[in-house]
Amino acid sequence: MFESEIKNSEELTTKISTALENKFHFPIPVLLRTFSGIEKMIALDPFKGIKVTPHIRLYATFLSQRDFQSEKPKSKFTTYVSPDKSFRIISATENAVFSVLDLSKAKTPEAMGVLEKEFGKNVTTRNWNTVVKIAKL
Repeated sequence: MFESEIKNSEELTTKISTALENKFHFPIPVLLRTFSGIEKMIALDPFKGIKVTPHIRLYATFLSQRDFQSEKPKSKFTTYVSPDKSFRIISATENAVFSVLDLSKAKTPEAMGVLEKEFGKNVTTRNWNTVVKIAKL
């Protein structure tokens, strides 16, 4: 998390990406979200009605806003259930996908492959608890 005087998100993304690449000597994709954007995402209450158990994990996958400036999202679906029923996409917005993983049924980490195939490789996934903690900072 950081604060910036730069208001143009594309300019800020470029500046951060360049600084990271200069520091680590390889390109690192940057996906920006504003604090208010995180708050709005939480207000959607995307996991309402999902019973959380020790085996259930809730995830938010952030999609690249740059992708949406140049083309439509690759996927039009907003829900999905894996063949083994271990992974479900329960909803999607223009810049995030909300999913549930049942570790008691998961055989392989195919969830990320599904997300990348459907929404592109320029995504990052975070546990929902992490997203909620960010909003409380």
